[in-house]
Amino acid sequence: MKTNHMCCRSRSTMAESGGIANVARKPRVWRSTPNKPIDRCPSYSQLRAASSKTSLPKAFESEQRASEEAISWDYIYVGRMPLVGFEAVSAIILLTNLLPASLSQWLPLHSFVALGSSRNPEECMVIDFLPERPTHPTTVLALASGGSVPGQLRVRQLRGWLRGASVQTRFEMKLEMPLTDEGARCAVEVFNSRWDPELRLLHNDCRHYTAALLTHLSSKQYGIEDLF
Repeated sequence: MKTNHMCCRSRSTMAESGGIANVARKPRVWRSTPNKPIDRCPSYSQLRAASSKTSLPKAFESEQRASEEAISWDYIYVGRMPLVGFEAVSAIILLTNLLPASLSQWLPLHSFVALGSSRNPEECMVIDFLPERPTHPTTVLALASGGSVPGQLRVRQLRGWLRGASVQTRFEMKLEMPLTDEGARCAVEVFNSRWDPELRLLHNDCRHYTAALLTHLSSKQYGIEDLF
């Protein structure tokens, strides 16, 4: 009886352990081998073929068109025109006999440099040096007495040339290597940074500035006597 009790106990223990094992073990599910993942990234040749058939977005097209139509400056002109306010300076100098009449008659005429474009004939860039307040009475008195006044260096891009019976322009040269709009502005900016901003007649006026700027842009020596 004792032996049977032990056997029953061992069987019950094995049954319990087997039951736990059966509960813990999960049924095995057989699955088919998964397919090879599809490479959805196009190849370089496909991208190249697609790009050749696809047009650029409008923003990029307009930017590309703008760069192609950018202004390039290849003509240099020198000009002369009346400057408002300098008529009074000339009149005072004539009345006081500070300068000979042959020289003082040119003082009301303002000299400037103009850049032209063969691709955009209606555009021009005018560069000049003039008093900050040309019509102010103190400017007139200071210049007429041989003093100096603060000057301003102007760079203006105009649509259409300066015209008028009193405006004179003369073609100076054609540049072998045209200047881009940015290149021309950078060249003028570098030149202006070294120029004395104090304007003084017969020493540092628009004629001296025009001659020096022509020399800077063309690499050819110019003097005030070469202007007109």
